[in-house]
Amino acid sequence: MTTDQYEPPLSNDATAAAGPVIADDPYLELIRRCPLRPIRSEAELTRAIAMLDWLIDKETAGLRTPSEHDYLLVLARLVEDYEDVHYPMPSDLARD
Repeated sequence: MTTDQYEPPLSNDATAAAGPVIADDPYLELIRRCPLRPIRSEAELTRAIAMLDWLIDKETAGLRTPSEHDYLLVLARLVEDYEDVHYPMPSDLARD
């Protein structure tokens, strides 16, 4: 992976309002790029999944920080909550 692959994806709303990068607080930078709030659209879901993929790739490379891990856990829960409502598992599969 190149260094560019370790730059988190930006959400559309964060791109315009991002302001200066907070170099000394990577967790707040993640929040700025993809806020931790309920997912309400397919576009937000797509951005959240892109961020999760990026964080998983960082772990694979051994570069994910503890604060990025915490962020990943919360974002994954928000994705799961959205998918539970919009893509429910068939009841015959949910029993397993």
